[in-house]
Amino acid sequence: MTQAEQNVNRLNSASNRCYYVDQLRVWAMVAVFILHCSHFFDHIGWHVKNAEANLGFTMVLLFIHQWTMPLFFLLAGAASWFSLGTRTTKEYAAARFKRLLIPYFFGILVLIPPQKFLEAVSQRGFEGNYFDFLGRYFSTDTLWIGPSLNVFGHYGHHLWFLGFLTVFSLAALPLFKALRTEKARQLIMKWGDYFSQKGRIFLLFLPLAVVQIALRPLFPDYLNWADTIYWAIFFIYGYIFFLDTRFGDTMVKYRNIALAVGVLGFLVVAAGLYLEREEFGRMAMNPSYSLLSVGYQLLCSISTWAWLIFILGAGKKYLDKSSKTLGYSNEAVLPFYILHQTVILIIGFYVVRWDLPMIAKFGVITVTSFIAIMALYEPIKRFPPTRFLFGMRPRRDHPIKEKIMENIYE
Repeated sequence: MTQAEQNVNRLNSASNRCYYVDQLRVWAMVAVFILHCSHFFDHIGWHVKNAEANLGFTMVLLFIHQWTMPLFFLLAGAASWFSLGTRTTKEYAAARFKRLLIPYFFGILVLIPPQKFLEAVSQRGFEGNYFDFLGRYFSTDTLWIGPSLNVFGHYGHHLWFLGFLTVFSLAALPLFKALRTEKARQLIMKWGDYFSQKGRIFLLFLPLAVVQIALRPLFPDYLNWADTIYWAIFFIYGYIFFLDTRFGDTMVKYRNIALAVGVLGFLVVAAGLYLEREEFGRMAMNPSYSLLSVGYQLLCSISTWAWLIFILGAGKKYLDKSSKTLGYSNEAVLPFYILHQTVILIIGFYVVRWDLPMIAKFGVITVTSFIAIMALYEPIKRFPPTRFLFGMRPRRDHPIKEKIMENIYE
């Protein structure tokens, strides 16, 4: 058997699981948490805003936003690779429903209404109490069915990711199963050969750029079809990259070049925002087929892909090991994600009214929100009903290594 065949014939066992995938998932959640804590102070609209905005916080949002959701979807694709190695199609679909849709609908009923209430008070001058608001919020007048997957965002706000991931997981099942067959081996080997040489791994930005350039002017709204197809590509990439170990090895090899490209791309975007903020905002919010807009989409696609190569390469190089905290952190990621925005908004709603510098407000919101989320998580993880509602597996007494894998590769 050739080395290329050995790369394709990876055994789906704990010894071959990738701890850096677990680690990156945790750190991606930390990045999203920081992004939302800073969202009160940037120039982008949100449910609750500080009276004044700061360009520095806008830069933070642009930097984190360009790679966090692509990374989440890519890691989810990787998790699907591991999951389908030990489950039937029906078991995989059932696991997606339990871990994703149950928390999504629970969140719509319990966690999203407080966000909408704070938004109504902050932005529309609503003067009634929370229960008055609930009567209006759950009325039939609020029902809305969209023409795309952005319906998940309309009802679920930050929980849209769970709805998108459910659809992606089920829609990609035929492709994913086909790629595990013997017939697909030769094709996978050819992909591994081609993209592991001469920096060709960077060429994988091209499908992303085509989607952004072609669809973004037609569907500029967040969570519309441009975003949907864009993120679906990352999800499929994440699955494919674990069919052959050379993809990961190649990212390790080119991680430093990718870092340079990513930094350069972000600096160009940041300079444009700093020098021409209004023009930059119009171009970003109202994309077109103009040369400038096409160039912007191309630059963003290159930069995003470079950052992912760097993150995955650095993760595989330095984070591919277990630790005593990894099992705890990985089990906490999904409940933390489900809780975080509601908690941040409740705390931030009051903090932004304080007479403090913005950086001090950001610090207070970040620290107190983290403490509050973890305080809520501790009882959630201890009771079977709450574990079920927050997408957690039934509690078992596994060794730490097995516990990590059982939780992340559901």
